[in-house]
Amino acid sequence: MKSTKTSEMAKDLSPMEAIVLQQVHEDGEDDAHSLATGLGMSRQRILSIVARLKRRGLVSVNGGYDAILVNLTSKGRRLINYLWPKQGMLYS
Repeated sequence: MKSTKTSEMAKDLSPMEAIVLQQVHEDGEDDAHSLATGLGMSRQRILSIVARLKRRGLVSVNGGYDAILVNLTSKGRRLINYLWPKQGMLYS
């Protein structure tokens, strides 16, 4: 049942959302400024993507306006492992 939900979630994931998830996964935790700089996007664009990922339960967000920290949730880690099984093994 979980794999069906995960595969459905993967279908609904935009390429930009997938890139942000992958980056947060690789770094373990990211702040919005570092994500924006590292991915060549505006901070506003990153915050919009992070907000969508948070609504879907894939990331958690902590901190305030100056330092917004983004982490994967267990649901986000499951999705990463589904999308990129080898990467999940490398960084777990």
